[in-house]
Amino acid sequence: MQRYAIVNKLRLWASSPVVQAVQPAIDDIITAYLEHNHSLLGIRAMAQERKMNSLQEFGEKCRTELSQI
Repeated sequence: MQRYAIVNKLRLWASSPVVQAVQPAIDDIITAYLEHNHSLLGIRAMAQERKMNSLQEFGEKCRTELSQI
């Protein structure tokens, strides 16, 4: 339920590219939270495989928007 609250708050203030980028990022966070705990090696492997690339995309969209303000 909080996922929808976060997205709706962003819809009030953020540009469309930021809103579109946050949805996959939130999905990835929820998926990672529901999975079993990972070891440090597992986390490192995920980072190297870019499994959570949507977080990077969301951050880039936010930085782009902030630079235009």
